[in-house]
Amino acid sequence: MRASGCDTDGLFEMFTQSARTAISHAQDEAREIASDSVGLEHLLVGLFSDSDGVARRVFSELGVSADAVRERVRERRVVARGSLTDARLSFSPEAKDALRFANRIAMGDPPGTEHILIALVARGENGACEILRAVGADPAKIRFYTKQRAWPAGAAAPGTRSALRRVRSVPLERIREIDFGD
Repeated sequence: MRASGCDTDGLFEMFTQSARTAISHAQDEAREIASDSVGLEHLLVGLFSDSDGVARRVFSELGVSADAVRERVRERRVVARGSLTDARLSFSPEAKDALRFANRIAMGDPPGTEHILIALVARGENGACEILRAVGADPAKIRFYTKQRAWPAGAAAPGTRSALRRVRSVPLERIREIDFGD
């Protein structure tokens, strides 16, 4: 699945269907508010599109509303020059980096909304984290809850077998404790 009129450098195809839907909604959001590119804040809004996903459950548990996030994103928008109707809308370098990071932390499995959310909050200092703080959410708490919901105690983290091939010294029971590089 590839969204028309959007420059994704092939990133779009590697994600789960729910993550692709979230990315597509991020593109729609950026286009709707005439942003010059799809940024981290648009990806954050897109995560609300998956009603059954881990990201949406975490937002719900922590009282983060789609409307509040969308309002903050619209306040911060960077207006595009010219018409976006025919132009290709590219992803910002930060958004591309976040999507690549989501792919890395999925450790060989298709990245889902939980991986995108962790990638957005992992570094702590970016537009998405600023928006989360502005609506009263702590990015570190979101990261913790996301990991807890995606990989509850006793459940193997995604990519366990591929992670074992890459890191043979890590016992199976410690795979879910692997730091995602942040």
